[in-house]
Amino acid sequence: EEGLFIWDPNPFYWKVDLQGNQLPYIEHIRIDYVASIENVTLKIIQSELDYVGPHDVTIARYPLYKENEPGGNFVVGDYLSCMTDRYTLYPQHNLADKVLEELVNHPNFVKALSVAIDREEINQSLFFGLARMGQLGPMPMSKYYKEDYGTAWAQYDPELANQLLDEMGLEQRDAEGFRLRPDGERLMFQIEHAGARVGASAQEFAEMVVTFWREVGIEAGTKEIQESL
Repeated sequence: EEGLFIWDPNPFYWKVDLQGNQLPYIEHIRIDYVASIENVTLKIIQSELDYVGPHDVTIARYPLYKENEPGGNFVVGDYLSCMTDRYTLYPQHNLADKVLEELVNHPNFVKALSVAIDREEINQSLFFGLARMGQLGPMPMSKYYKEDYGTAWAQYDPELANQLLDEMGLEQRDAEGFRLRPDGERLMFQIEHAGARVGASAQEFAEMVVTFWREVGIEAGTKEIQESL
């Protein structure tokens, strides 16, 4: 989906600032809505944009931004942020598949999925080692921050992941090495995401996580869902 939105101020808008100037100050806003993150990146480096959505920039494109910074109308800076490349996976706990629902709700399951992920490999592969990897939790500058929130079950330990899954009764595997559920079906698990809507590197991130989960015997997959859905 691509589109163009043009916003002009209402000349009869009644609010004014303390000096008597009518609001809003901005006379004209043009928003280009594009479906491809590559198109957004091209517009950024060609200095066609005055502002860009927080999900449309990523540290994964850092060299490209820096390369085009000297001749552009933008400055590349490193900011602490809770937007952009802050990816979080939320397992669905209420499923139509009741066998899978019971497995997902077992406390071992999400712990196993978590320690099966090599966060540092993701960091080096996608974010040049610049990301602060860990669990979802308050930012370090928050009064609610605790180091334990960020490190709990965030270590890379596929051996522990396999142990946790075995303890759930998922030790049986088929000929291809994938785990079997209690009903004899292959254990399959899918990451669904909205692509660039949740971050420019969402697809690459999801594909790497899927690889780690397959290594501990889960037939994982990933699927991008159209934002309109």
